[in-house]
Amino acid sequence: MEQDERTLRVLVPRADIEVRVDRMRMQQVFVNLMTNALRYTPPPGRIWASATMEGTEVIVRVSDEGVGIASDR
Repeated sequence: MEQDERTLRVLVPRADIEVRVDRMRMQQVFVNLMTNALRYTPPPGRIWASATMEGTEVIVRVSDEGVGIASDR
């Protein structure tokens, strides 16, 4: 997934976040999210991946500078 024309920033808390998930399924989810971000972010573009704790939930967000998804979809 090396892309010289795009910048990836990963923002996570300093403390470890422990979750119980199906590793293969989560890998598939993250690969799909990052592949889509790379595909639809025109160069030179930026992509952000972040994880935060909100109560007992872990929230993962991927943002990019691509065209995006229409709000009605």
